[in-house]
Formats: sequence, C-alpha cells, structure tokens
Amino acid sequence: MYQGLFGIFPFTMTDLEVCTFRDLKTSREQAYAIHNVVNGKLSVQYTGIRAIYF
Repeated sequence: MYQGLFGIFPFTMTDLEVCTFRDLKTSREQAYAIHNVVNGKLSVQYTGIRAIYF
C-alpha cells in the first residue's frame, strides 16, 4: 500500500483501489470594493477571492 498527500489531503493507494477523501465541501468568499467617483455614481471593483474553506 502506498500513502501520500495531494496538497493537504491524504490518500492511500493499492493495486486494486485508490482511497481519497469523501464528502468534500468547499465554499468561497468573493471580495469587492466600492469607490465613490466625482459624478456621484458608485464604482464596484472586484478585488479577488477573500477565502476558500474546506
């Protein structure tokens, strides 16, 4: 049997099967910034992914 890591996820492997994680759930939070501009309209800027949870 071989054992290893794929990033932070452990797995095992034999000649007959590969066992990995089950029921993996992820969520992401997006981040935006709002800027006031001279003509009174708001400008929204995407600033990236704030966090990824496992």
